Amino acid sequence: MKSTFSKDEIKNEKMKNFSERINFIKYWADYIRKNSDNNWSEGQAKLIDSQIDSSRRFYKKLAKMEEGRKKIKKLKGFGKKVR
Repeated sequence: MKSTFSKDEIKNEKMKNFSERINFIKYWADYIRKNSDNNWSEGQAKLIDSQIDSSRRFYKKLAKMEEGRKKIKKLKGFGKKVR
């Protein structure tokens, strides 16, 4: 399958993405400087907790299917031979 993007388009998109990342880093650093530790760390805790909850829901749903249980075992390394 041939890419429909030119090298210049890809280069421009990479530069745009890089610029967006730099701007977000500056925004976040400024936010941390201007807000108390409790304020911004509370938001981080919510984000991390939601990621953990999402992961648990995903594994619970996956475990309901036979193929899903096999995938979980593979992901967690069960069934590997120990040397």
